[in-house]
Amino acid sequence: MSRQLAELRANPPRPDREWQTAGVVRAVISDAQVVVLSHGEMPGYMRAMTMGFRAATPRLYEGIKVGDEVEFTVRGRPPRVAITAMAKIAPGASLGTPAPAADSGRDGRRARP
Repeated sequence: MSRQLAELRANPPRPDREWQTAGVVRAVISDAQVVVLSHGEMPGYMRAMTMGFRAATPRLYEGIKVGDEVEFTVRGRPPRVAITAMAKIAPGASLGTPAPAADSGRDGRRARP
């Protein structure tokens, strides 16, 4: 037990960190629960690039398709990070403006205003 305490004191656990950026979906690999994104810089973590990120849950990429512009949050301790939030950006909207949710009726068609 004292050996474990000494190791914890020498190497304290690092807290999770979080980064937010925007990007374009390049692929969704459902079998691996991975979303490939061309994304902006994540200051203090990585430069802008195209890479795959594990999604914390498959619900995050439901309704997301290749070519969609998204804002997303990555959380964890590098190199073990995962997407924890993702939202489409409305076409022509500025960064920070998620796409409006589709309002559908019981039959799946768009509800009338």
